[in-house]
Amino acid sequence: MEKNQMELSQSYSLLWRQTIRGLTAMAGEPTDDELVSRVKAGDQEAFGTLLHRYQDKVYSVVYHYVGQQEDALDLTQEAFVKAYTQLGGFRGQSSFYTWLYRIAINVSIDAVRKRATRKALSVEQAETTGLQLASSERGPDPQQALEADELSATLRVALAKLSPALKATVIMHDVEGMTHEEIGQVLGCSEGTAKSRLSRARSELRRRLQGKL
Repeated sequence: MEKNQMELSQSYSLLWRQTIRGLTAMAGEPTDDELVSRVKAGDQEAFGTLLHRYQDKVYSVVYHYVGQQEDALDLTQEAFVKAYTQLGGFRGQSSFYTWLYRIAINVSIDAVRKRATRKALSVEQAETTGLQLASSERGPDPQQALEADELSATLRVALAKLSPALKATVIMHDVEGMTHEEIGQVLGCSEGTAKSRLSRARSELRRRLQGKL
């Protein structure tokens, strides 16, 4: 019974993605696959379309991983440069955006590791960066703004202590709204492993934040 439900869910998911691609094509906008083919054929403007389509999403996931706007801008650019230079090796075994997210996550992980070798992330740094998991809006009340800064700092410190895989998983799911299947494609693991990592990440965050929020 559960197997049949899983197969039905997978079939529905595939049908949904095919329908969305079809609606996109009907709307006159080229699909990702079409744009990738055009880039491989030498059409640089097609890559510009892909960049415009995904730059905000890539920036968001990178920013929430590294926690600093300036670094996030530089790393977002680096991710797209890598994507452009490596596009010839893209075989379409996954969707373009999951492939792009994988590059962005790897770039972010490398950047954090390099930063960690120079100096550990301190509480003072965390307070200046602020993880905006819930909202970037600030109230007019200075006390509310201070409390928001303190919450952001606490969340940033707790998140920074997660392993790279757990950190990436919780950001992609809870911040970016990605499904377990999509996360698995980005991180190169099964959907079940993605679910397990999300559960572990949330459990660790709850333990580290207990009594601090």
